[in-house]
Amino acid sequence: MISASAHSPNLLHFLTTKADDKVVDRIIECVLDAVDYALNRSQPRRESFRHTRFTAFVKNVIKRTKAAMAVLLVTLVYVERAKPHLEISDEEWASERIFLGALIVASKYVNDYSFRNTHWGISTGIFGKRDVERIEREFLAVLDWELRFDETDVLIQYYPLAPNQVSPSSLLCIEPPKTAPVLSTQAFIAEPYYQTFPSDISR
Repeated sequence: MISASAHSPNLLHFLTTKADDKVVDRIIECVLDAVDYALNRSQPRRESFRHTRFTAFVKNVIKRTKAAMAVLLVTLVYVERAKPHLEISDEEWASERIFLGALIVASKYVNDYSFRNTHWGISTGIFGKRDVERIEREFLAVLDWELRFDETDVLIQYYPLAPNQVSPSSLLCIEPPKTAPVLSTQAFIAEPYYQTFPSDISR
């Protein structure tokens, strides 16, 4: 197991915090940018109704699932990784599907325990179990099942969210290893979801 001293102390502290509006807004913007890229838009389009609906969707799912900061940062990593490979034929619900796919995959990769797909569907208030299964399967296909990430991947997503007083140099490891380490399980452990749904957990 990699020692905590090998990781950015600022990042480790950030992982203990809860999602605020800045984090939620960052997720929303990254997903919408990915949609714009997939649709080959030169200028971002933020249609009022869809933007409002998607914002409410993201906030609702994060609140209902109590998604830990670790999961949300990995969600951002996966959205960015998927961006060049997305193919969108119908924009309707595209943002919601990309976000949900990234969140589910991140949750299942980071956590020992996660929601069953039935509960993911309930948390959205929109999608059913079969929808969730398809969204997860399609997102994994877009990623080509490439789920591993290292600290550099996470720091890239963390830096825009870091407090103003944090300088780029302070994000580096105290004693940087020769290559960026894969974050240890203990460094990225998330709050167990069974606090929300105690009777039905998948592993």
